[in-house]
Amino acid sequence: MALIYLFVLIITISFADVINIHIKLGDDLEKTVIGINKELKELDEYIDIEFEKKYQPHITLYMTDFENEFLPNLISTINQTSSRLLKGYVMQNSIQSVGNYAMWYSSLGKYIQLLSDTIVNNTFYYCKQGQPIPDWVLQIPDEEERKRKIRYIELYGSPNVFDEFEPHITIGFDYNSSRLETAVKKFDVSRQDQFRTDILALGMAGPHGTVLRGKDYAQFHLVQ
Repeated sequence: MALIYLFVLIITISFADVINIHIKLGDDLEKTVIGINKELKELDEYIDIEFEKKYQPHITLYMTDFENEFLPNLISTINQTSSRLLKGYVMQNSIQSVGNYAMWYSSLGKYIQLLSDTIVNNTFYYCKQGQPIPDWVLQIPDEEERKRKIRYIELYGSPNVFDEFEPHITIGFDYNSSRLETAVKKFDVSRQDQFRTDILALGMAGPHGTVLRGKDYAQFHLVQ
């Protein structure tokens, strides 16, 4: 079986509705990201993400608000799905400030796109319907992009799926976007790295798209 371990609250299955289905980075790249986060904090003391104890760096494949009663179904579905997903390599490219976020972007190859698409297609029917449209989506100036993201939220509970999927590792958040942009420009943003995917996980989502460290509902090994 692909399942590594499972954390479920059995009593009426109560859990934080928003689940971040994500890829773990592996020890070496995680240490690198923690180091980059520390560097960023030295340049911007208002960075609101701390990785060493509270949050875990990751690449989100699909994050949405799921119906509480479907947690066992969700875990079972991903267990079956992950047994057909292969391990592969993901390349990390430039670090950029995007609004209030500092992100280390991944190359959008067929492999990482397939992982996300497969997870979304196999699990979206467990998500809550009628989820609110975030303000940032409503403020997108490009009409076609705005309509597409709204449609994805209506169907899949997330604006960032399929052709709107942009794999990345979030390395920082600041409520002041100008301050963050200034900080990011002060260090080497052209860093590249590569890691091999191994573990797919259902994580408890925290603020700013984070994953709470040590709070996964389940983890699964991808296939060799």
